[in-house]
Amino acid sequence: MKVFISWSGEPSRSIASALHGWLGVVVQHVRPWMSDAEIESGTRWNDVIASNLESCDFGLVCVTRSNQSAPWLMFESGALAKRLDVARLVPLCIDLEPAEVVSPLQSFQSRKLDKDGMRRLVHELREMSEHPMPREPIDRLFEAMWPGLEEQVQLAANQHNSAEGPRRSADDMLAELVTRIRNLERDGESEKQFGGLARRELSLLHRTIMTLDESVFRLSHLTNVIETFGHSVGRLEQLQSSERELGNLPTKTIDRMEENHRSAADFGFKVGEMVAHPKFGKGKVINMEGSGKSQRAQIAFEDGQQLWMVVRHSPLLPLDPGLDRSSSQD
Repeated sequence: MKVFISWSGEPSRSIASALHGWLGVVVQHVRPWMSDAEIESGTRWNDVIASNLESCDFGLVCVTRSNQSAPWLMFESGALAKRLDVARLVPLCIDLEPAEVVSPLQSFQSRKLDKDGMRRLVHELREMSEHPMPREPIDRLFEAMWPGLEEQVQLAANQHNSAEGPRRSADDMLAELVTRIRNLERDGESEKQFGGLARRELSLLHRTIMTLDESVFRLSHLTNVIETFGHSVGRLEQLQSSERELGNLPTKTIDRMEENHRSAADFGFKVGEMVAHPKFGKGKVINMEGSGKSQRAQIAFEDGQQLWMVVRHSPLLPLDPGLDRSSSQD
């Protein structure tokens, strides 16, 4: 059985060449034919291709995103399709899904060029033989030969992608799409060239972009909410740490510090007075400003930090000159 392998451009040509050598080994009653491998120098290539199109029983079309509308691929596919009463045509999807194939190839049952898709294709070719081989030997041969074909397909795809250069990001393509749509909206003459259907599609694209913009705004707002929540959690952890540090102090010391704190809240601190903070430790009042609820004290702590604190709201406790001595006696 002759199988015509159609291709156009890269990586379609390199993959078709790999299939040409692989297919005849796995399905031994098949004789693959590919123009790049079979046409001899000096022959009229168009006559040779036309002759082989007429004599083939099965057609494989190596389809990529970029070549599925190529004129030469359409010509060969059309010639094979004319023989549908005696032949079959299968688009072989390289870098796209079968659902993404466009017309006219969309009319035929496609196969994905992966392990499952190629296994199904091999068994379809096996069943078309007059004397099909048992399924099990074909499966064993397929398992042994597939890694080699998979490596060649991946190599051809990678080389093609490197030659093309890096693909643009989704943000770049979206920005270009927005610019083009806005230009079309401003261009009254271009607007007249579109039919009613095209205008509805343009309106749909515009609404889609507005929805994307709104989604980005909501995501940004959600990020701010999460960040605020994180700050609140951090503050709660600091308060819990202060509570644990206070819990480690002797009971009598805590009572004495609370009594001093109430006294400080009533009468304020004095410059030069020693104080204690649950987190920053001991320190000395070096400056005071304000009065009442807004009164602030500047504290020089023993670790070198100098901090301003609101007296009424900070856990700042005055220390008696003899606090350490009395605490040790207790």
